[in-house]
Amino acid sequence: MAKGKTVVDASGKMEKVALMESVPIEVNGKRLEHQFLYMDKCPASLLGDSCKLVTVSLLNFLGCEGFKVSKSKAQIALTVIVYLGFVLSRGQRQLSQERKETVCRVGLPETKRQWRTFLGMTGFCRLWIPNYSIIAKPLYEALKGPGEWVEATPEMKQAFKVLKEKLLSAPALGLLDPEKPHELFVLERDGMALGVLTRRIGSWRRPVASLSKQLGQAGKGWPTCLRAGAATILLSKEAGKFTLGAPITVHVPHAVTTVLEQKGGLWISNARLGQYQAALLDSPELRFITSTCLNPATLLPKPQPDGDPILHDYQEFSSRQDLRDVPISHADCEFFVDGSSIVRDGLWRAGYAVVTEWEVVEAKPLPPGTSAQQAELIGLTRAFQLGKGKKTNIFTDSRYAFGVLHAFGGMWKNRGFRTVEGEEIKNLKEVQALFEAVHLPLKAAGMQVKGRGKALQQTERNGN
Repeated sequence: MAKGKTVVDASGKMEKVALMESVPIEVNGKRLEHQFLYMDKCPASLLGDSCKLVTVSLLNFLGCEGFKVSKSKAQIALTVIVYLGFVLSRGQRQLSQERKETVCRVGLPETKRQWRTFLGMTGFCRLWIPNYSIIAKPLYEALKGPGEWVEATPEMKQAFKVLKEKLLSAPALGLLDPEKPHELFVLERDGMALGVLTRRIGSWRRPVASLSKQLGQAGKGWPTCLRAGAATILLSKEAGKFTLGAPITVHVPHAVTTVLEQKGGLWISNARLGQYQAALLDSPELRFITSTCLNPATLLPKPQPDGDPILHDYQEFSSRQDLRDVPISHADCEFFVDGSSIVRDGLWRAGYAVVTEWEVVEAKPLPPGTSAQQAELIGLTRAFQLGKGKKTNIFTDSRYAFGVLHAFGGMWKNRGFRTVEGEEIKNLKEVQALFEAVHLPLKAAGMQVKGRGKALQQTERNGN
């Protein structure tokens, strides 16, 4: 019986594939001695180091039987894969430089066929272009008129220019991960459904796709609340194409279900309303939340009639390339870290503690005047040093320390540890020490937990 497994395919989408039992390879009546696990588009990481050895045996066997494999096209057991204009690497996907250059070399189209070709090239990359539907709207409108020749208007020239600029500044999007929760933020603007699909990394949300779709002529005349509901259902279906049934939390500015039930019948036909309600009932993986947090979809730039458009670039900078934000299985050691700085008896007192679940590994005071952020960084640094040469999991409640590890620490390093104003960053000595220590463990994972969660309660109890 075949077993199913969810993997990320070469284009970056999650795909359910059949993982078959071991089967022998037989060509022209000859049988290969090795046994293979068959899976279409099988990532090498699923099979481990043995993948290379088995692949060599398979290629040699096929070569002896007269089959040829293109060396220039084969990509086997690599950490970076280029496929269909995408560059896939650890945890992210981005557009290749060759694809960007191909689109940007296109001259201003003159016929509808040329415009359709250009829109097809940019539409293939629309996940990397926020507000794609709004930007390309003048181009699609121009294709509706009679005749084959199209005279470019100023609006069309501006859209043509902006699409090229967006491609050149296309961000590196995160890969979908079925083991992590996904969130969809939805916004309706000017008859367009705009959304950002994200996944969690610590307490941050990393974008994995920018979604945009036109509501349709009927929806443009509806009240704002109903347009928001229609946009939510429309983009939820689009997001489902990427997540393949994985749970999605949808953040919306309106109570979608309530609005459709109470007001939908006044504006929407019974047939369309029934379709919307059926879409909600048939999607148990969706959970709707009336969002009170900052909706990243509201930050998508509006087309600017004058001046350069506002560009948003989603990037992630980690202090170590293989640093994880989820625990390592079968780790050699797990440390819980806490640091603090308080005033007691009129004096500043600071210190840190590194503990396991059963014992205090290290707990030391720090000089007066040490800030809480410095104490957290020092404690985290000592935990990495204590895990030298081992598979180490480290838990901290400090959002600041976690951010230095997984997000803005790498950005500081690229700037020479200076702010945008050119000034030296705060806690420079501690940050540099942490960047050196994070490479000491054989494998490392840094996780953020709640300040009064179970892990930190254990840390505080042992530290006291």
